[in-house]
Amino acid sequence: MRKIIFLKTDPGARSGFGLIELLLAMALIMLLFLGAAHMLLFSIRTGVRCRDGAAALEIAVSRMESLKAEPFDSPLLTPGESSEEIDGPREPARFDLRLSIEDRADGLKLIEIRCAPRSTPRKAAVLTLYKTRSLGF
Repeated sequence: MRKIIFLKTDPGARSGFGLIELLLAMALIMLLFLGAAHMLLFSIRTGVRCRDGAAALEIAVSRMESLKAEPFDSPLLTPGESSEEIDGPREPARFDLRLSIEDRADGLKLIEIRCAPRSTPRKAAVLTLYKTRSLGF
């Protein structure tokens, strides 16, 4: 014959979670959400910086290609420095473009283009080209 044993519980003991346990659980969940929000904001900021850097490089390359196509004695290739502000491919993005041209020797010019997004001016694309009269490039 089987005996059934009933465990007596303390009538004063309560089951479930108390206030402290719930507060601790909410604090842990809040920390997890804050960490996830921080990572999301960081990834969005990094994506914008990368897009701006790629756009700066694209602007600098297109300007360098247009200068490369000019003849050696073109008025566009007179020695000096110039700068301009350019609208980027995305609407709020603006870029600073600096062009520097030097005569290095007879028949040799140094062309340097620096293009930087206004949002992160330290992240500039810098391109250098030596153009010669005798070789045609």
